Amino acid sequence: MDAIEEFLRGYWDAVRWYLIAAGITTLVTWVILRRPGKAVAILVLVLYLTLTVYFLTVREGLGFTLETALAISITSGLGVGLLMYYFVFIKTQ
Repeated sequence: MDAIEEFLRGYWDAVRWYLIAAGITTLVTWVILRRPGKAVAILVLVLYLTLTVYFLTVREGLGFTLETALAISITSGLGVGLLMYYFVFIKTQ
């Protein structure tokens, strides 16, 4: 549990301003532009990209090899792609 907490604290310290900007962009897209599906897709995409970049920079400290870290990132990217497809193309119709 301490490793997860340490990872999330480091993640927040590294990408705090990107997450705040993504939150503001999501709110503007959702409330002002009335596009909730695209707003959620933006938020999910930014979360995925920042988590992947941070994870690949600290992977050695967590004990992952480069191949394992890339496999985790690619697999989670496929899941994010499915979520974005749902929220952008299916939910908005």
